[in-house]
Amino acid sequence: MFIRECGYWPGWRAWWLRASTGVATPVLNVWDSVFTTAREGHLRWEVDAGGVLLHAIAPVLLILLADAATR
Repeated sequence: MFIRECGYWPGWRAWWLRASTGVATPVLNVWDSVFTTAREGHLRWEVDAGGVLLHAIAPVLLILLADAATR
């Protein structure tokens, strides 16, 4: 990162932002493939493995490649 090359460390807040968005993105993408609405206000656990795989590939690749590009 350009900021680190200048000798400035952004601190724990930058790490926390990257970590929380890195976790939230795949979770939100696969949510519909894991849970279905049985009735209003109630979730039912019904995993669609194909949907989880399909919706998890793109964000995981994007997060890993973006992290690798900054090193």
